[in-house]
Amino acid sequence: MRIGLRLAEGTVAGTTLPGDQALWQRALELGSQLADLCRTAAAAPRDPAAGLEDLHGAPEDSQLVYCSPEMETLLGTIRRVAPTDATVLVTGESGTGKELVARTVHTLSPRRDKPPVVVDCAAISASLIDSELFGHEKGAYTGASGRTVGRLAEAAGSTLILDEIGELPLEVQAKLLRFVQEKQITPVGGTRPRTVDVRLVAVTNRDLEAEAAAGKFRQDLYYRLEVVHLDVPKLDHRAGDVPLLVDHFVEKLSARYGKKILGLTSAAEALVARHSWPGNVRELENRILRAVILCEGDEIDTTDLDLTEAVPTQRAATIELNLGQLEKRHIERVLESEDGSVTRAARRLGIQRNTLYQKIKKHDLDRPGR
Repeated sequence: MRIGLRLAEGTVAGTTLPGDQALWQRALELGSQLADLCRTAAAAPRDPAAGLEDLHGAPEDSQLVYCSPEMETLLGTIRRVAPTDATVLVTGESGTGKELVARTVHTLSPRRDKPPVVVDCAAISASLIDSELFGHEKGAYTGASGRTVGRLAEAAGSTLILDEIGELPLEVQAKLLRFVQEKQITPVGGTRPRTVDVRLVAVTNRDLEAEAAAGKFRQDLYYRLEVVHLDVPKLDHRAGDVPLLVDHFVEKLSARYGKKILGLTSAAEALVARHSWPGNVRELENRILRAVILCEGDEIDTTDLDLTEAVPTQRAATIELNLGQLEKRHIERVLESEDGSVTRAARRLGIQRNTLYQKIKKHDLDRPGR
């Protein structure tokens, strides 16, 4: 950061300053101190957790939007395990945000300076996954015209995220087990093992314990992977997050498509609150995407969402609150727990202060202790 002082009369270096010399000298001293403070702040290491929940400034790959106790518990576990090198298994239904959770483990780890390496095991054929992970030597198989290092070696010093690990063939699982145990890999066609420093995070929507019992997944590998198990809850188990997610997606997608959409109508909010969201967060995002594209006004209505056939879950059917009421109730609780501090409440809610001020005004809320 560059700091400079422009004075009203004359210049600083090599000239006589008119007026009160003591005042000018004091101004120069203060400017120098300010420059030192700015340089110190710019050089200081950043807290990797800072801004994690900031919807407007956090990196896309570490953006967890939540306010529910279920997700707060999950984040608490992530914060404790991230600084270690422990292997992590992330499970949950499709669309719950498992890869996002896996990336957050990396973002909060000492390895965050290097980007994580992500491998989708379901997208690579069984005949190629061995070479893709461990690399191969020249001439190892027909068409192997050169040597490749493989994704594990590529992730040295960083994190390897194995998405859909349940799709790995059993023979490749055996090689992966050796890596997990000894941190060594042997390329296809190679004879000499190589030690690599990689943190492994495995992701799956399968029940690996049941698959191991059925002989479809190596039991010894399953136990090695499940050092720390992070189970991402379904969206209907974290219903309190739905209003925040709706606001987040409306804001993000409106900006992407150049629209000025303020939010949902009360009827649309009620419809979203009643929906069971079997596709979890992914389904919610896709519905909001459709609504943003089709919306012709400044508010999304029920016809834009196309959720008329939605069947509410038993949990949702017992709740007669729309999204606005749920949001109001949750903001009230957070403000109360933070003694009315908008700054701290906004940080917990994962929104900017001016956004929270707008919501306080919208819901006509009182701030405790103020």
